[in-house]
Amino acid sequence: MASPQRSARALLVPLGALLALISTPSAAHDMWLAPERFVVARGEPLRARLLVGEALAPEQSKPYQAARTPELRLHHARRSTDLRPEIHDGADPFLGEVRLRGRGEHLVAVRRDWASISLPPERFLEYVTHEGIAAQVGDPTALSGAQRERYRRSIKSLVRVGGGRGGRLHARVLGQPLEVVLIDAPAKLGVGGRLRARLLLAGQPLPIHPLTAHVRDGAGKVTTQTQITDAGGVASFAVAGDGTWLVKAVHMSRCGDCSGAQWQSEWTAFTFAVGSSSVTR
Repeated sequence: MASPQRSARALLVPLGALLALISTPSAAHDMWLAPERFVVARGEPLRARLLVGEALAPEQSKPYQAARTPELRLHHARRSTDLRPEIHDGADPFLGEVRLRGRGEHLVAVRRDWASISLPPERFLEYVTHEGIAAQVGDPTALSGAQRERYRRSIKSLVRVGGGRGGRLHARVLGQPLEVVLIDAPAKLGVGGRLRARLLLAGQPLPIHPLTAHVRDGAGKVTTQTQITDAGGVASFAVAGDGTWLVKAVHMSRCGDCSGAQWQSEWTAFTFAVGSSSVTR
């Protein structure tokens, strides 16, 4: 297992390498919450970075941006707490001193506001192909001129207080625009098991859609599985052992009534630990 003291900053890509990565369609597409630990002691502060990168390889740590964060909540049992008043604008790490007092599962949920991007058609096509959503764009030969897109992100992270493995927060539907909900409790899974996840768009199951899981094991090796959801929006992933998981999806649609944008995308990312793994890196 990786050392709990290993800093996420040590994994950030140097600026020159980052600029090289940005020239490729696969660069820096993901954004996720990365807790220092997925299992913390009662009363211990939760510290988590908001990372941008690809396949659990961080390239940048994003500070808390109040104007870009209409929702930041901590869920535990029947309680839901707005964390925004506790965090100052520009805070990095994103979460620094959030106290988790109740035992069991705690769920952090973040919703980022709309942002915009403009890409030439060939880059836009590379990007949607990389994300497995080219079919949502339609005929690629019909793309001409700058492709203007607005996008927003819905992010969740599941942590546990104490050694218990119970709880149902992993399966709670929060109503995010695009949301991953876990059917199986990740803390109870082991080698040879299957983790089932449901993908929801506007609260409804999203069928026949790619859902990707990036998994880092205790040795730091990252593997990737992409499955297509069934008619109920469910995909199943093989569990090879303890590890840190990032389950993500992107949904693209035409945006007929958007000012200055032809496309609208929803992004979702859910981080958690499977088995007894407790360290995010």
